[in-house]
Amino acid sequence: MLFTKDVNDITYNDVIAFCKQGYEENSIIEYKKELPDNKKIAKTISALANTSGGIFIIGIDAPAGKPIEPFEGFKVDKVKYKEKIESICLSGIKEPLFPEIKICLSVDEKLGFMVIRVTESSLAPHRIAQNTKIYIRTGEISEPNEVADWDKIEWLTSRRKKSIELRTRDSEDVKEYLQELEFETIKLEFPEEFKKISDLIRSLYERK
Repeated sequence: MLFTKDVNDITYNDVIAFCKQGYEENSIIEYKKELPDNKKIAKTISALANTSGGIFIIGIDAPAGKPIEPFEGFKVDKVKYKEKIESICLSGIKEPLFPEIKICLSVDEKLGFMVIRVTESSLAPHRIAQNTKIYIRTGEISEPNEVADWDKIEWLTSRRKKSIELRTRDSEDVKEYLQELEFETIKLEFPEEFKKISDLIRSLYERK
């Protein structure tokens, strides 16, 4: 399954098998026959991250939202196209996103698919750079991404705040930036005056 398999292990045949299941476009699945322009890529990836995450497959023809055969892919430059997606996610989306990207080539390496897996973001809402609009997924085939209204933006902001409050040193998006801490317990002897005060307080407490 493309949602759960290690992205580095996803193959050309895995994508074909997935599409043969007939999964239609919805709030967590998006297909494109060819590589879209930068703005459409940023809009789709940010909308997935702002909503529930999902998978974006390029190289699949789905004119009515449902993938249609033949599932062959498109002419893809393995290095150039991967770098392009990464650049869009870093400089074309605010806050930047880091989706999992896998380019799956056919045996003869003439055609391939791009699989972009996006997780639900704890930093939502994300917006398109140079644009104040924030997009979310609708689940509608005719208009899969829409501009979020104020209520939805407020909900995304609240979700982000809660995520920050629950974040710890062990959170995946935090721990790689932190150094290991070492603790040492040092026992100190109280001065005699402190001991007398402590005894006095204890005796007063015990009288109650």
